Amino acid sequence: MARLHAQGGYIVSTLKIGRPYDPVTWTCAHAVADYYGFEFTDGDEWARTFMYWLRHKFERRGKFAGTWRDHMGEMITCRYGTGTGLHVGIVVSGGIYHAYRAPGKSGGDTVVTGFAQMTAFHDVRFYRYVG
Repeated sequence: MARLHAQGGYIVSTLKIGRPYDPVTWTCAHAVADYYGFEFTDGDEWARTFMYWLRHKFERRGKFAGTWRDHMGEMITCRYGTGTGLHVGIVVSGGIYHAYRAPGKSGGDTVVTGFAQMTAFHDVRFYRYVG
């Protein structure tokens, strides 16, 4: 059942905490798309359809400002460390919701990483869903 999102629009599904990371069927991009009810079928984490959807449905808000609470419901992009690939998640009440694969590892899970643990992430940018 859909519910109204704090930033406008509807969230179609609930959080999938504990769902195993899969490089083809469930990645950080899939978790974000699922959160907002977008379904892409080409399987690639940063596929053209996903990138097109991001560009047309999100407005860039910039870097961290104020408190995490000020960014509630916004999508973030970030990196695990310098020189690592782009990662995406959603700011929820307990932290950042994302499908996480530890760098250099093959497995992972869908989790909420607490705000205090976000110091390990770099180049954090925020985007508001505009539907």
